[in-house]
Amino acid sequence: MQLTINTTQNVKIYFNQAPLSSRIVASLIDLCCLIIYCIGVFIFWNSLDLSSYFSDDLTIYSIILILLLPAVFYSLLTENLFNGSSLGKKIMKLRVIKLDGYHATFADYLTRWIFRSIDVMIGSGVIGLLSVIFSDKGQRLGDLVAGTAVISTKSNVNLESTIYQELDDNYSVTYHQVLKLSDNDIRLIKEVMNDFKKSRNHKLLSTLVTKIEKTLGVKSKNSSHLQFVDIVIKDYNYLSQQKA
Repeated sequence: MQLTINTTQNVKIYFNQAPLSSRIVASLIDLCCLIIYCIGVFIFWNSLDLSSYFSDDLTIYSIILILLLPAVFYSLLTENLFNGSSLGKKIMKLRVIKLDGYHATFADYLTRWIFRSIDVMIGSGVIGLLSVIFSDKGQRLGDLVAGTAVISTKSNVNLESTIYQELDDNYSVTYHQVLKLSDNDIRLIKEVMNDFKKSRNHKLLSTLVTKIEKTLGVKSKNSSHLQFVDIVIKDYNYLSQQKA
């Protein structure tokens, strides 16, 4: 199912909505990670016999609780660290994004984490599951409040929809700052360019160029907006292929 997002510049961007099955598998992977971590903490504690170093139970329980805090904040920490993906989401190629097309912020991840207790903990996840099923954009309660959604980052197989471009080995890079962008950013840029070629909406193109310049911290060195965007895409392709 495709998810359509209208940006603040009234540009339509299309994402693949995360399948429910993929989200369930991602959640199970995350649960396994949490279980492994908690078991690891108790093995570490018992193997070093740390209880013998403390005289009262309150101190022991407090220290164990501190060691388990990463598990409590797991989704908040991983989504903030991996740009909207927990370990499970990363494996299943899922990501949290804002409904305005921009990257989610720490505040958004925090909101999702706070509402996780209602979505996932209460009723063994039934509330979150029903919310995802009946929401138009597949959002659980935390997503609805944060204004986020979970998308699939899996690429379509046809070459036109990918970021790949064939370039000569002696290609000269103009904007090295393009590595601040991600594969998904380049894919979105290509989608906006495809929309421009159909509509010839120059305001749309100008807005795209302004956004790219602001993100990269550069000013266009090219004679036209079209040439600038084309070179940005080529530069990213060349540099990312060199890194691979």
